[in-house]
Amino acid sequence: MDRVVATQDRGNTWKLALGIHPKNASTFTDQHCGDSLQVRAWTARFPHCYFGVSALVRSLSDPQRTAVREIPLDHLLLEIDAPHLAPHPGMHYNMLRFLGDMGRLVADIRGLPLAWLMAVTTANAQCLYGY
Repeated sequence: MDRVVATQDRGNTWKLALGIHPKNASTFTDQHCGDSLQVRAWTARFPHCYFGVSALVRSLSDPQRTAVREIPLDHLLLEIDAPHLAPHPGMHYNMLRFLGDMGRLVADIRGLPLAWLMAVTTANAQCLYGY
C-alpha cells in the first residue's frame, strides 16, 4: 500500500468507485455522508478504507448519523479541509483551529469522550498517511 486513493462519496458514485479502485489500496472516502449500507460496502471491499467526516455531520439525516456510528473507529477521520464547511452555524470559513469542534460533533454522535476520539482519529491519520 504505497498510495492513498481519495474518493468523493456523493450520490451513487460510491457504487462506481467500488468497481474501479484496487482492493488493496488505502482508500479514503472524503466527506463521507452515506448510509450504513455504504459504510458496510466500502469496508467489505476495501479493508484499508478510511472515512472522513466533515462539518456536514451537523445536517445529516438519522440514517447518515447511524452510519457515522457504524464507521469502524480505527478507520474514522475528521475533516477540516473544506473552507466553506465550518463546524458552527453562521461561520463562513473552516480552519485547523476548529478540529476540536469537529471532533466534538462526531464524539457527540458516537457517544464518546472528545479526548479519546481526538487521539484515535489523529492516530488514524498518521497511519493512513504514514507519519
